[in-house]
Amino acid sequence: MSVAIGSVVAIIGAILGSFLGVVVTRYGTREGFVSGRSRCDACRKNIAWYDNIPLISFILLRGRCRHCGANIAAWVAAIEWVTAAVSVAVVYCVLQLFPETAVRDSLIILTMAAALIVVAFYDLRTMYVPLRAVFVADAALVMWWSVHPPVWGDVIGGALIAGGVPAFLSIVSRERWMGSGDAYISVIGGALFGVYGAVLYLTVAFGLGAVIGIALIIAGIKTRRDPIPFGPFLVCAIGVLAVVQCVAPSALRYGSGMVY
Repeated sequence: MSVAIGSVVAIIGAILGSFLGVVVTRYGTREGFVSGRSRCDACRKNIAWYDNIPLISFILLRGRCRHCGANIAAWVAAIEWVTAAVSVAVVYCVLQLFPETAVRDSLIILTMAAALIVVAFYDLRTMYVPLRAVFVADAALVMWWSVHPPVWGDVIGGALIAGGVPAFLSIVSRERWMGSGDAYISVIGGALFGVYGAVLYLTVAFGLGAVIGIALIIAGIKTRRDPIPFGPFLVCAIGVLAVVQCVAPSALRYGSGMVY
């Protein structure tokens, strides 16, 4: 992928990330995702277009509202950068693996990725998993399988393993250790990576959760009793293993839901 194409994809991804930020902010409210101007949560004044440029405005404003000086949440900028980076990674992998159907396949995977990004950031903000966003990711995955049929036994086995562990922990602990919504996310990971990949997927997710959790405790940001949303780690694990499977197609064995 050339630098020019990568730059264009990154810009489009940043714009998409800005929209996803609106979705995360307004999900569960009566506000629409496409109607209404963006506004400051503190002073409620509308944000001008030049203060709403993805990747740039947050830096120029130094993370503060132009009108009232209130801090702008760091995740607002983070979701734009993350979506831009994910978009470039998706298009790069698709161009390497499916050059003849790159546009179609990129759109499908980006739809799934965008939904999972919403899941991760919404869970991070509210400690709840937005199931409608999870179902959008499910629909994109089904669409992917319609054009790239997987080995269904591997898909079903992986989904049962990856989804079963969080579901069991949620039930046994009465959602103290893990929320029921995490099982819905984990099913996607298991279905994507198959039986062998599901075990690795859970290992990566729990490993990320342990490392970050310990780091937050050491830094004094969290205590041992503070709950930490697990959805972002499950989503990150999907991204990590997707890149691994793109770089080394045999790493997770043939037959997984990604059919690389």
